[in-house]
Amino acid sequence: MSEPWLVEPRCAACTAQVTTSMNPSKYIEEFLAEMVELLPNSEYRKRGKCPVKEMCDAAVKRGFTNLLIFTEVTLTLTLTLTLTLILTLILTLALALTLALPLTLT
Repeated sequence: MSEPWLVEPRCAACTAQVTTSMNPSKYIEEFLAEMVELLPNSEYRKRGKCPVKEMCDAAVKRGFTNLLIFTEVTLTLTLTLTLTLILTLILTLALALTLALPLTLT
């Protein structure tokens, strides 16, 4: 019985073109530099303002079998809303505990 991780890859000649969204940050470019080193037969191409359809066509013409497009989401608004929600829950819980427990002074 063979182990599933020892199975030969389905496509020995698989190649990947790696790119980003239109305005990538320096963080995602650093991440992709490492990804290209990890993925065999891969190449990073700067996207610029090129539409996805043109990227696909160019990748096929250059002989790539896969096109990986990495995008990122800015967390500023999401993080702010999450922190606001957590703070609201903590204050609500504190108020509920304050109302539920009688204060006794001795």
